Amino acid sequence: MSRGVRVAQPVAAGQSLQAMAWRQLWRKRTALVGIGIIVVLVLTAMLADVLAPYDPTATGSGEPMSLPNWQHPLGTDMLGRDMLSRVIHGSRVAIYVGVLSLMLPIVVGIPLGSSPGFTGASSTT
Repeated sequence: MSRGVRVAQPVAAGQSLQAMAWRQLWRKRTALVGIGIIVVLVLTAMLADVLAPYDPTATGSGEPMSLPNWQHPLGTDMLGRDMLSRVIHGSRVAIYVGVLSLMLPIVVGIPLGSSPGFTGASSTT
């Protein structure tokens, strides 16, 4: 057998493919790191009101265009708004857009793709 070629392992008796896939997922360190990053980002978006140190829309919470410092770890914008608070609150919108962009093709694509199977349409002409 040559290097790099993996042979599919048979499913053990009484073990579903789903259980085997979950077991392999939890063995991969990079998969766990990815899951951890996603969990942290989602929790940050959910708890934005608690985690953000300042109101993201309030002007004058700092000196305009200040560099990062202990009070404002990412600095401030032209109106003196804290950039860290704006990034934390902006993560809500980013996650919403990401989920919506995944759900829309699923909601449209599944009925469109399965309709030929239900109607008995052939893919050949």
